Amino acid sequence: MSERRKFVRLDIAVNVKLSRLSVQRLAESDDCSTRNLCRGGICVTTKKIFKTGDVVDLDIKLPVDQPVHASGRVTWVKRLGGLRPTGNDPYDVGIEFVGIAPDQQDALNRFIYEAITIKRNI
Repeated sequence: MSERRKFVRLDIAVNVKLSRLSVQRLAESDDCSTRNLCRGGICVTTKKIFKTGDVVDLDIKLPVDQPVHASGRVTWVKRLGGLRPTGNDPYDVGIEFVGIAPDQQDALNRFIYEAITIKRNI
């Protein structure tokens, strides 16, 4: 099976503040962790329930530089855990970046490039 991704994915856990946007502006937020990230999006693990199409704000706390701020759209949601929902199950949430300033994109790209380069040299 061939890889369909446009961008190289970096498997790494960093902290993220994830806020769902609504008519009231910020409806709720959650401090969560990434499962992976790439130039085009991010996968986070959270206990909050999101739906495909939800619009979110992200503050990605990279271990270097300042946090990267972006807006995104939820493209997929996967409940983790057992066969039966418990009401407290975590979810993996895939988010495509739809708004990120050029300097923020540059910081994210630089971080991903450097982290992948270090992993390859280990």
